[in-house]
Amino acid sequence: MGLALEEFHMSIRTVYLLRHAQEDRDNRADVWGGPLTRTGVAQAQAAATFLQNVPFTVIYASTLRRARHTAKYIAQYHPGVPLMGTNLLWECIPSVPHLSSDTANLISPEHVQQDRERIALAYERYFSPPENGTERHDLIVCHGNLIRYFVCRILHAPLEMWVNLEMCNCGLTRVEIRPNGRRVLIAHNESCYLPESLITFV
Repeated sequence: MGLALEEFHMSIRTVYLLRHAQEDRDNRADVWGGPLTRTGVAQAQAAATFLQNVPFTVIYASTLRRARHTAKYIAQYHPGVPLMGTNLLWECIPSVPHLSSDTANLISPEHVQQDRERIALAYERYFSPPENGTERHDLIVCHGNLIRYFVCRILHAPLEMWVNLEMCNCGLTRVEIRPNGRRVLIAHNESCYLPESLITFV
């Protein structure tokens, strides 16, 4: 009990993981992907309003267009907070479960290995313990598969379990990182701020 209370009063790093808003897949002009749909814009605006009072230290975003555009809506409510884009947060295939034989035939083992190496680096970079005496609130706007991978790592679950974690567009996942390195999943795929008409999964 004493240890729990001590951890509670220590400085912590809270990481907010937001999946991007709905993408217009019919208008993918290049490798960066398509813009947001009208529904996606409404989702991003709802997320921005919901998160407007969080004292973010920094906003990280995948440089793929759907994530970058979503992050810009959030950033409008946080002037002065750095908005940093990175390819490290691109969408990924963490693993190909043995039941997904059709998918396995379309994805090379080399591609999966490259994704695994990249996202392992992202995990180490964005989920490190806070420095002594500091409190951080970091927002990461990225992709569903990547967030699923992060959750599996946090829960020490087999990585193949990522396919069993659902993620809606603009679903919010929150993780607390204690000074001793302990990572705690606070919430996954929160969508209470989205009306039913804005709940989408593609």
